[in-house]
Amino acid sequence: MPIEELNVNDTLQLKDNSIVVIDNKIIFPTFVEVYNLEIEDNENYYVTEEGILVHNGYISERQGEIIDRSELNKPTKRGNAPTFKSDGTAVEIHHRGQNPEGPFDEMHWKNHRGAGNDAINHPQKSCPSKIDRKTFKAQKLEYWREVYDNWD
Repeated sequence: MPIEELNVNDTLQLKDNSIVVIDNKIIFPTFVEVYNLEIEDNENYYVTEEGILVHNGYISERQGEIIDRSELNKPTKRGNAPTFKSDGTAVEIHHRGQNPEGPFDEMHWKNHRGAGNDAINHPQKSCPSKIDRKTFKAQKLEYWREVYDNWD
């Protein structure tokens, strides 16, 4: 849950399972970029001396259209895209509206880049892309890790 959605008097569960009430909220208008942060095997962890449980993930913020998992094979390894049972091709991620921040739609390549669909999904193809491919590569890796971790 983003900090903006937490309010004074909301409750949080601590590491020892006790409950605390938020008595104050201060948002500092500064951002610090963190690269390559990965909590191995678990995206949930505790922070601060009080041991507040947090989740390191953004899939819900970026996730757009998803493909029914019954149509897909589970990824062979964490970070890989699942494949379609019908033809074995990997699921592709599309930036809806060509917006670098998403949402990300899961698509079959034919629906993403196939005959007639490439122009529909990428109407600004003749313009310079706003999407930083290095950043997107990292975002896709994290997206597919989240999918793998939450498959069942």
